[in-house]
Amino acid sequence: MMKPHRMTLRVAVCLAVTVCASSVLAAPMLWNKHPDGPRWYEYIHLDGDQNWYTCREYAIEQLGHDLATITSSQENAFVTALLNMQPEPVTAWLGGFQEPADSAPAENWHWITGEPWVYTNWWPGEPNDAEAGNEDGLSIWGGQGSDRAGYWNDAKRDGYNPRNYGFVIEYIPEPASLALLLTGSLGILSRRRQPRSFE
Repeated sequence: MMKPHRMTLRVAVCLAVTVCASSVLAAPMLWNKHPDGPRWYEYIHLDGDQNWYTCREYAIEQLGHDLATITSSQENAFVTALLNMQPEPVTAWLGGFQEPADSAPAENWHWITGEPWVYTNWWPGEPNDAEAGNEDGLSIWGGQGSDRAGYWNDAKRDGYNPRNYGFVIEYIPEPASLALLLTGSLGILSRRRQPRSFE
């Protein structure tokens, strides 16, 4: 695990590079309405079949942050808008999990951050442990053409999904890294395209 001060600088650099170099569909999006301060969110699709654990490992080890948590309808709408920029239906892992995994489908869900599990947006009939065994990871649907955009599903965290699975990462910059990001990358962005910020 990286030390906090190294993580802060690494996140700022990662965000600056990603924001400036990514395509419109892949660039992180800023949400200013989070109760704990500005957040950046990004949908990432990795090549090959990925499960909840491999996606979380990539988010932490390669990008310095973690899977997104969604604790309000406003945040869910923002993440859904991000996913709906994808040209086809997608499913994305979030930072929700069930522990113990053999609990009843709707019981004992948690966020990786320890935030209270108070808001949910399950698709009707979910969670249901439909696959053989226990579905103990949280995913969200989205993308153009998806009739379930914004709704949640339970899936096996250790299951490798051949469908179009990715994950949503939530960047939580500290004040110093946020200032670095804003001064170092938004100036460049303003010359290339209008920044995308959603309420």
